[in-house]
Amino acid sequence: VAAGAAVLAPLDIGLSSIALSRAVRSGGKAIAVMSSFVSKCPNEALLPLMGEIYGKGLLLSEFAPSRERKQWHVVYRNRTIAAIADAAFLSEEKDGGPGYAVFDGVLAKGAPAGISGSMTGNPNFRWSRRRIEDGAIEIRKCDNIRKLLPSSRKGVREKYEDPTPDLFS
Repeated sequence: VAAGAAVLAPLDIGLSSIALSRAVRSGGKAIAVMSSFVSKCPNEALLPLMGEIYGKGLLLSEFAPSRERKQWHVVYRNRTIAAIADAAFLSEEKDGGPGYAVFDGVLAKGAPAGISGSMTGNPNFRWSRRRIEDGAIEIRKCDNIRKLLPSSRKGVREKYEDPTPDLFS
C-alpha cells in the first residue's frame, strides 16, 4: 500500500479482510470483490468493513441485485480477481484450496505471483513448491513482496490482445 499498489481481495473473513482493512485505514486503495451483489454483505461481521470500503474504496460484483447468493458464486468471484489482478500473493492456503484458483489464473497470464516462504518450506504443502517450479516467486521476508510490484520488475508485461471478434471494434 505504501508503494501505491491497490489491495484487491475477496470480501471474506480472514487474511483478505485484514488486508482490505489495512489498505482502507492507511489511506490506500482497497478493491473488494464480492460473491454476491454489492448491497448484500456475505457475513454480518464484515458489514463495518464493507461500509468503509464503500466510502473509500471499491466494491465489485458481477451479480445482479435480484440474484440469490449461492456458495458456488465464489468460483466466479475468484475468476474475476484473477482476470483483473496485475500480481498475486498467496500467504496461506491448503493444497487445493480456493486461493489457488486466483493464484494460478494470475500465474497463467504471465503476471508475477508470489508465495509465502512459510508455505514452500512446509513439507505438507506440495502445491506451493510446484508453483515455484512453474515460475512463482518465493517471498521469505515482508519487504520482498515489493518484487511483485511493477516498479521493481525489469520490463513490462505485454498487453494481452484477445483475437476473437469484438462487437465494438
